[in-house]
Amino acid sequence: MRPLVLLCLIAGTAGAEVPPILAEEPAVQPLPKISASVGVMGTAGKLARLDLTGWAPNVELARGAGRWQYFGEVGFGFVKLGPKGDRVSGHQVRGGAGVRWLARSFELGDKGAIEMHLEAFAGYSRFDLEGRAHIARPDLGAGVGYGVRSFVGKRLRNSGIRITVRVFFAPTDRRDEEIACRGSCPMTAGNSNAGLMAMFGGYL
Repeated sequence: MRPLVLLCLIAGTAGAEVPPILAEEPAVQPLPKISASVGVMGTAGKLARLDLTGWAPNVELARGAGRWQYFGEVGFGFVKLGPKGDRVSGHQVRGGAGVRWLARSFELGDKGAIEMHLEAFAGYSRFDLEGRAHIARPDLGAGVGYGVRSFVGKRLRNSGIRITVRVFFAPTDRRDEEIACRGSCPMTAGNSNAGLMAMFGGYL
C-alpha cells in the first residue's frame, strides 16, 4: 500500500511547475553594432614622477555584440607638467583600444535607457614638451561609466551620451625622468605613475 501512495505522490508532483532556482537575466537592448563617439578626455596623474594634467578631444569607433563592445580611440590634446610655478606645456597624442561591457540597463519604456558599463583598455601616448625630447609610454587601466541611450526612431536608435571615469597605470624609465626633470627629479616627487582619466562625449 505504501509504494502505491508514494507513486501517486510522485505522479501528482511531476506535472507541477517547479520555480526556477535562478531568475533569468532580463533582456536589454543590445549595444549598437557600429557606433562613433566624439568627446573630451581630461587627464590627471604622473609622468616621470611629476604632476601631469591635460585635456584632449577624443574620437572613438566601436563595434558591439550584445552586451559587449570593442573600441578603438585616438586623441590629441594639451598637457602641463611639473610643480606649481615651474610648469612646462606640451602636447599629447594617444591611441588606445579596449572592451566595454554593459553591466546594467534601466529602460525608460521603449524610448531609451539609463545604462552603466565597465571597461578595460590599453593605450600608448607620446608627449612633446617645450624644449625637450619626446616621451613615449604605454598605459593600462579600467573604468566605470554611465550613459543615456535613445531608442527613438531608426536614425536615433544608437545615439546617446556617456561619461566614464578611468584609473590607469603607466611605467616610466630613467630616460623619461631625465627628460622631464632636466636631469634630476625633486625628492618630493612621488614614485607612482598612476592617474585618472575622465571622459564625456556623445555617440551615434
